[in-house]
Amino acid sequence: MQRHPPTAGITIFAQGPTCCAVCAPLATSRDTIETEVALRNRAGADPDAEWRVPRGPLADGQPNPRACPHDAGRRHWLVLRTRHRG
Repeated sequence: MQRHPPTAGITIFAQGPTCCAVCAPLATSRDTIETEVALRNRAGADPDAEWRVPRGPLADGQPNPRACPHDAGRRHWLVLRTRHRG
């Protein structure tokens, strides 16, 4: 994956072909997270993939997003590649 500088403090700290983990300021919206992840993954093998934050708790019952363990002003998000746009 090509790395780009963080936008508005958004950092992808774990990346796989079907999901990624994002750390972002508390005020960052779901739409902003999804858009930023999609933009950063456009140069990859699947440039038309949609990246979505699952709604509701994850399968383990934990919330998404959840508090960042290192900074009270940030949250961690799990973002999934779902399907192609268009």
